[in-house]
Amino acid sequence: MRRKLTAWGGGAALVMAAITIPATTAAAAEYSIDFDFPDAWAQAESTLEWSINDAADDICDDPEIFINGLPDVGTITVDPDGRGGIVDLAAAADNGRFIVDYDIECGSDNYWGSLSFAEINIEKQVRGTPYTSENFEVEVAFDSGLELSFTDTAVFSSFGGTATFYQFEEGEWDFEETVDGGADSVSISPESLVPDPGRHTVTIINQFPITVPASVSPSVDFITTNGERDWESSDDYPPMCDNGDVSTSGYLVSQDEEVNVEPAFDVSVNDDGNTGTVDVANAPGSGFYTTEVSCENDGLTFIYSLNTAVDVYTLTKDVQGDVPADANFEIEVTASHPVDSDDGELEHGPNAQTLAIEFPTSGGEQKVFHHTGELWAFWTAEETDDGGAESVNIEERNYLDENGDAFATVTNVFASAVPEEEGPEEDGPEEEAPKPAPVEKQPSYAG
Repeated sequence: MRRKLTAWGGGAALVMAAITIPATTAAAAEYSIDFDFPDAWAQAESTLEWSINDAADDICDDPEIFINGLPDVGTITVDPDGRGGIVDLAAAADNGRFIVDYDIECGSDNYWGSLSFAEINIEKQVRGTPYTSENFEVEVAFDSGLELSFTDTAVFSSFGGTATFYQFEEGEWDFEETVDGGADSVSISPESLVPDPGRHTVTIINQFPITVPASVSPSVDFITTNGERDWESSDDYPPMCDNGDVSTSGYLVSQDEEVNVEPAFDVSVNDDGNTGTVDVANAPGSGFYTTEVSCENDGLTFIYSLNTAVDVYTLTKDVQGDVPADANFEIEVTASHPVDSDDGELEHGPNAQTLAIEFPTSGGEQKVFHHTGELWAFWTAEETDDGGAESVNIEERNYLDENGDAFATVTNVFASAVPEEEGPEEDGPEEEAPKPAPVEKQPSYAG
């Protein structure tokens, strides 16, 4: 629908979308430029169509175009038929031209018109780390008080961005975010706007938790029973709190699945708040884990993120029979970067490291960690002090596969666990039962 406005807001001093007719004759009016304004007097499109009166001559092929008396720099274009064209509102705004007089000259023919408008930019800022990658939505409404109101939905990605609208008559804008991604807080400034011709900005800020990366250092020991690792965060962020909510999740390699670790890895914080330790002792297996510590600081949520790779080896000591009270058990665990042997099996590389681990007479279980971050190590176990056991059996898996992580179970059998031979049935002096034959301490391997 084509309209001619005489003023912005019915007689306001600033002329918006007005048609200037310097001559008083009907012939002069035929050469005025007519703009195709939307019914609601606002739009999201960055261009506006214009045309000339049917009685006017066609615009020549190479007209001279002036804006406010100066040569145009690409704001207005003329269609090939010479009967109209396009106004580039974005280009006009970039050049600060919000109230403009257009002149299109073709020799003695002069086509003219005036246009005023406002540009409304909605700037979406996303601070912190959104919970999802879903879009944000903002409901935009403009009411000129004249005819139909303009409404639209501005859609922004999880990274934010800018949406632009244009108005051609005085009126009021309102903004409301209807899809905020679950933000911790949302601010809109201003929430409503009554603009003059010119460029205006509405800023919408969605605040999410701020992720603070913390680097985790491997242990200086190639293998160790200590699950603690040092962490450090940048002092560009507030110090980590010592009472934050802690959670751990990760990827368990042998099961090829994501897991939540309960309880979460234990995190300690030093007095400076930027260093501490994370203990991976209760990792369910070898994998890649992320521990997050949530802290509130000055109304903002900071999520400190500690990433660590864990290579874990489970060593179990099983004791059968009567164990001497003074028995000692010592097992040497060896780990290295694996290499292929001549028969195609894995074996220790030249950088093998060995750790001696002691167990009490009751046996038990211990986890051993390879802390270099180069997954995965090749593991073996050898008992160097068996406490005087009659036999020793070692069941182990030297590598991680679909059946689980590397492990070794060392079983020590003592005399009372060895069945005794039955004595003679006939009457007569009771003879001493023969002692059980000694069993060679030969480890056996599985896996």
